[in-house]
Amino acid sequence: MGIVGAGKEQTEVCQASADPVWQDVMEFDIETGNEVPKIQVKHKNTGISFGGDPIVGEHIIDLEFLRDQFKKDDWFPLTNPKGEEVGKIYLSMHWIWSHT
Repeated sequence: MGIVGAGKEQTEVCQASADPVWQDVMEFDIETGNEVPKIQVKHKNTGISFGGDPIVGEHIIDLEFLRDQFKKDDWFPLTNPKGEEVGKIYLSMHWIWSHT
């Protein structure tokens, strides 16, 4: 799993799991508020891969949803590249920002 669009972060690979669990804490800077952070869950290829690891699902984080600066804990949908919902991911998010 990783975050793209506001500085890249990545978790460890969960080996041989149909229900992976990550307990990672990730922090990244939002410079303008116009960024579009995206959570991506990928299938780690163990063989030769052309084009990188395939995306299992992703969720785009709406910064407007976090602008009130309250902590959000919830299940969020993951969609595949075709736009189909393929699962959910539990996220705890908190945006601390200032007007300066």
